[in-house]
Amino acid sequence: MKVLLDIPDNESNEVLAIISTYKNIKLEKLTETEAQFVSELSESIRDVNLAVQGEIKPKLARELLDEL
Repeated sequence: MKVLLDIPDNESNEVLAIISTYKNIKLEKLTETEAQFVSELSESIRDVNLAVQGEIKPKLARELLDEL
């Protein structure tokens, strides 16, 4: 299983120290760019799921292209 944690900087050392005591858990720090990409991708996936459930109206392809 893969889990993404968003930990405040002032608490990250303590949390990472605890997690690193488990030998079967691998830690990988993301760069700021990678973290932003993952965050935006997660938000997009949430939006798609909401659109599939009918809770929000999906954007048209033209609207997405206009944002670029």
